[in-house]
Amino acid sequence: MIAQSYVDRADVSYLTYAPDARPVEFGAGHLDDLAAALRLRVGFGRAPDLAGVGLRLLGGRIAPGLKAPAGFLLYERPDGARVALYFERAEPENTPRAAPRVDQNLIAIEWRGAGMAFVLIGPLGADAMQEAAERAAGEILAPTPREAKRP
Repeated sequence: MIAQSYVDRADVSYLTYAPDARPVEFGAGHLDDLAAALRLRVGFGRAPDLAGVGLRLLGGRIAPGLKAPAGFLLYERPDGARVALYFERAEPENTPRAAPRVDQNLIAIEWRGAGMAFVLIGPLGADAMQEAAERAAGEILAPTPREAKRP
């Protein structure tokens, strides 16, 4: 059966890649290459800085989406807990967001913006996941320096 919701696909990607010893194609040291690959294949290539909420970017990869490639960014806490940001192209959301989903000890928080659906998924507590999702969404939805300079 095909995972139909963004959260379902984020869940499958997380369970596939996050526990792996080599979970990313592009390490954080190759952020420019990662961003370029994501922009080209997925249509969005910004990796939010989540260090302020205790998450260090490990890197990312291209993952399967429903109709096109998706992006998968992986972050890690000092204790080894991994959190992923999954995203793929999406139509604007016309219905209110559902409450965060908890499944298999993973919390998933979904939002839309910049023509994409984003899902932050990981094993942190609800408050920590909400704080990380708010930080990620704030960075994603903020204009880039180039966009901010446009008249």
